[in-house]
Amino acid sequence: MGIKKNLGWLAKPWQFIIKKLRLNTPRRKMVFGGIFLLFFSIIYLLISLLNVSKAEVALAELEKSFKEEAICHEECYLWRQGKEKIVELGLKDGNTKLENRILVYWRDSEENFEFKKEFIQIMLATYGKNSPPAYLSDYLANPDANQRLIREIVSGFDLGATDNQSLLVRLNDEIKKAATSTEKIEAIKTLGEVDGGSEIANYFLLLNSVEDVKVKKQAIKNISNILEKSKYFTLEQLTIIKSLVLAPETNSSLRQDLVLLLGDYYLVYPEESKVIWDDAYKNESLDSISRLFSADNLNHLAGEKLELPAVSSEEWADYYNQ
Repeated sequence: MGIKKNLGWLAKPWQFIIKKLRLNTPRRKMVFGGIFLLFFSIIYLLISLLNVSKAEVALAELEKSFKEEAICHEECYLWRQGKEKIVELGLKDGNTKLENRILVYWRDSEENFEFKKEFIQIMLATYGKNSPPAYLSDYLANPDANQRLIREIVSGFDLGATDNQSLLVRLNDEIKKAATSTEKIEAIKTLGEVDGGSEIANYFLLLNSVEDVKVKKQAIKNISNILEKSKYFTLEQLTIIKSLVLAPETNSSLRQDLVLLLGDYYLVYPEESKVIWDDAYKNESLDSISRLFSADNLNHLAGEKLELPAVSSEEWADYYNQ
């Protein structure tokens, strides 16, 4: 009883407000409650907006820009650079809310590739190539990861030996299990960004397999892009290339790429490469473009003066439309 008496004064102001506002009916009380709730929500929103940092606003503006403008010209590009710098500085200042917001965007499957690609560049500028954020490292282990984004990550950041090896194993597994040639090609492209040449034996296995020609052509690109050629190129590989170039059943488009690949092997095995070009040039049963590429390389690199085979406009059209 004493407690009710002591707290009775708290009810008096409310009773006074109800009396003054004439909130003596359920309808009036509901209207007043709605107005009070709206007022409270506006105050809360204003307080929240005041707590949003400049970097968070810049991030939201970037997201909108990438969503609305697929093609970004010079003025737009410079504007984005300015916003990205603001985000970068916010991250360097340890803005936790900004980091959390970036993580939300990164995990959103609806966000476009270019926007996420830009995140990688911001992370690279913020943390350096040796310190990728944990969520980027985790992404590499995600079986549903976008291969193009993986290539952006591995081309920018230096992976540790463990992460690198795990990714190599996973990519080789994906190549074997890929349901379509397109999926296989994307995984092979990524493997080329990661392996540095260590997977060259697997590329030759693909060349000797029954895989689609486009898959084999991607394997050739990966071989050609190996930087340490003297470390990974072998005479055994040249033997495989020779057999494929001279085999009449080899797809002409694939043969043409193999003939051009010999230009990379010429840097390590010049004499052996010249022999294969010479054999290809003299074999008139092969397609004209492969023979022309062989003669052209012999003329420029070996100082010969061979007559170039004639190539029809239809053949060139087929070559350029591959």
